Amino acid sequence: MKKIPPMVVLFLLVACATATSEGVPPIVIGDQAPMITDVEWVRGEEIGEWAAGHVYVIDFWATWCPPCIEGLRHLQTLDDRLSKEDVHFIAVAVWPTENSRPPEEVLDRLPELEYSLAIDIDNATADALLSASRCSGLPTTMIVDRRGRLAWVGSPDNGFEDSLEAIVSGSYDIADARQADTVRHRAEVFIGGASKAERSGEFLSAIDLIDKAVAVDPDRFSVYRGWQYEIALLRLEDPQLAKQVAMTLLDSAQGDDPYPLFILATRIVNNYDQTPEDQRDLDLALHCACAAVDDNPNVGYRELALVAEVYALRDDFEAALTIQKIAMSGADPADKVTAEKALEEYTRMVEGPSE
Repeated sequence: MKKIPPMVVLFLLVACATATSEGVPPIVIGDQAPMITDVEWVRGEEIGEWAAGHVYVIDFWATWCPPCIEGLRHLQTLDDRLSKEDVHFIAVAVWPTENSRPPEEVLDRLPELEYSLAIDIDNATADALLSASRCSGLPTTMIVDRRGRLAWVGSPDNGFEDSLEAIVSGSYDIADARQADTVRHRAEVFIGGASKAERSGEFLSAIDLIDKAVAVDPDRFSVYRGWQYEIALLRLEDPQLAKQVAMTLLDSAQGDDPYPLFILATRIVNNYDQTPEDQRDLDLALHCACAAVDDNPNVGYRELALVAEVYALRDDFEAALTIQKIAMSGADPADKVTAEKALEEYTRMVEGPSE
């Protein structure tokens, strides 16, 4: 079966082709957050200061990052819910490439976005915030607390909303977060090196550097095993090494952590068309996708929809349809369009073509 186009927004760790931290003074959680400067404000309120008593969410995105674009819609849902709590949402387009679409073109297709939208100029804001906080991938989200401090940084699908709720309510432990972020900075040095090595074609070196990052903080960086798997399978064309990477994750203490399993399954699904037919490990994808749902108190639409998509790739459309129907109950407005398309596709495959 030909792969069904992705029906769900799935967070991907995207190595950025232009990111660099060299020569940029680092900032960690608990430090005063640099202001957003040298941007072109294209919609919503222009943010010129971190106002005392207010919380700011900064979402960094790029037009070449499909999950980033879908994430912009989800931010509107949060903005609608939290605007009365003095929470402000800002999306900054960064890191354009030579062939990427202009941000204005993408935003013109998203008229429903009402929060603050800006376009970085000459990487000024990307350097001041992303590079300084040693972030090397997109999408990345940051939270500035009511005292103007950088309070949270990471993937929007990895604890962001729980952290935002704690920051808004005043129950957030920024001291613990700062300590964990200091460790993250050490590991991000290896992640940045891995990204550079992959771009240079030094794929074994990239895998080794990811291993070093995971060793620094396994709980946080085991999520990069999915990236390792992709490098081994598609760049090195070594399915045995890819399988070894997967087993390293599954046999580790993080082998029952839903998030890295979700990411590994996502990598397999999203690379389905690029993977040689005899190397498509849908058994592994199904195992990881189901494990990311089982005993996961935070399971939502995206996790269930991924399971449904794996079943569809296995040509088990009845199972895909059953699970997609369950997933629909947890779909938020940002997921509705892709959720309904998936449901229609699975229904069509089960019922057959209409006469």
